[in-house]
Amino acid sequence: MRWPRYLAAKLTAQNGIEVLNDVVSNQAAIACRDDAQTVAVLDRVQSRGMVYPGHGEWRGGKIIRALIINHATGQADIDLLADEILTACHEIG
Repeated sequence: MRWPRYLAAKLTAQNGIEVLNDVVSNQAAIACRDDAQTVAVLDRVQSRGMVYPGHGEWRGGKIIRALIINHATGQADIDLLADEILTACHEIG
C-alpha cells in the first residue's frame, strides 16, 4: 500500500521514531524512544483530535498503530498524521 509506506518513510526520517514492522499492508507499528514516550505521544496526538491513531503492542512494547483503510485517504491526510506524531514527539522530548 502506498500511504502506509509513505507514512513510514516520513516518520523514520526523523530521529527518535521507528517503524517496527515491514510495511507490506495497510498499517504501520510506530514506536518512540521508549514505551513511556510512545504512550505520551499517542495520548497527545489523540487529545488534539486532528487524527486518531490507535494503540497496540509489538513484541512486548507499546506502539502507535496507524491503520490506513479508507480508499479516500490522500497525501494531505498522511502528512497531517505524520506532522501530528512528529510534533507531539518533539514536544514531549
